[in-house]
Amino acid sequence: MKILSTFTLLLLLGVISSCNQTSKKQSANTEESTIDATLAERNKEAREDSIKMAEALSLKSKFVNITEADYETVPVVSEHREDAADDPAIWVNKSNPAQSLIIGTNKKAGLHVYTLQGEELQFIKIGKINNADVSYNFKWKGQQTDIVAGSNRTHNGVDVLAIDKSNFRLVEKPICTIPSSVDDVYGLCMYHDTQENKHYVYVNGKNGVIEQWYLNNSNDSVYAELARTLKVNSQPEGMVVDPLTNILYVGVEEEAIFKFDAHANGDTTSVAIASSRMQNNKDINYDIEGLAIYRISEDEGYLIASSQGSFSYAVFDLSEQNNYITSFVVNDKTYDGIEETDGLDVSPIPMGDAFPKGIFVAQDGFNMDGETSVNQNFKIVSFEKILPFLKK
Repeated sequence: MKILSTFTLLLLLGVISSCNQTSKKQSANTEESTIDATLAERNKEAREDSIKMAEALSLKSKFVNITEADYETVPVVSEHREDAADDPAIWVNKSNPAQSLIIGTNKKAGLHVYTLQGEELQFIKIGKINNADVSYNFKWKGQQTDIVAGSNRTHNGVDVLAIDKSNFRLVEKPICTIPSSVDDVYGLCMYHDTQENKHYVYVNGKNGVIEQWYLNNSNDSVYAELARTLKVNSQPEGMVVDPLTNILYVGVEEEAIFKFDAHANGDTTSVAIASSRMQNNKDINYDIEGLAIYRISEDEGYLIASSQGSFSYAVFDLSEQNNYITSFVVNDKTYDGIEETDGLDVSPIPMGDAFPKGIFVAQDGFNMDGETSVNQNFKIVSFEKILPFLKK
């Protein structure tokens, strides 16, 4: 009888222990599901949710720094109203800046090439290109060649193409294709280390891994060498390097803008820009997406970030603290305004009478032709109209 009682007690304790473990697992699973649901709700974009759209439009209406587009590109090739256009890159034609180009990514199909007035010159059906950037004076086949790199989700890598400066086109066959190990190629930027005269491509993935690739030219063949990897805690996208300070800025969508040493042998730790956190800045509303730098001189310049949750653009100085300056929006006038920007680019180079202080280009997530919704495109703004906001 005693043996049976002991056995029964042990059996009951086992059942209780098992129930407690099951309860803990269920509790952990419930907590994890709650976190996932909260993140999913926060991560909804305006295109997915009418409440998010109303909130973003309401926030946009409160900004006092308002400008409008001077030109727009033709809509990208895609299914009707598909989220396809993403990131523009400006190529400055140093021989004749007024004949510079805008290279726009189509994350469903390839790359578009436009004039500064938005006329399409070329479309390359090269794959699902998400982000793109330009670098200058890369030595290839004995010549100084300007190049563009794009993160290509079709093969989860990076394509590097030469720019045909004489014919205002891209050479369609890549001079180099880089196989990435990130989980899903996303944001991208280029970096020319002028001290060492080395060209690099940064590409990140949705899991927060950032790869830095060195573009090596040997016997007219271009290949990439992985220089190092960096890491952030959650999903990044927009990246840009300030070539003067050699700082890599990384936009982490739901957190902040982080800074790294851009050098291939640099420190791999990061520092967050405090005023880019939503908790610290009422004008920031996640997601943080595109990043670009407008550098005027060694002492003056601006970091510009798209804030998707308020359809606006936040501007920071390029001091060590990266102080927040202000935000601005692009509203309807001759062309419709800009909402829910993914990528953007800027250049301080004067580009003819239309752009005496350079140019601002941004993807428009909701492109309208009058009252009709049409495929996404890129809006083009003279930076001369933005500068007064930054000098108040």
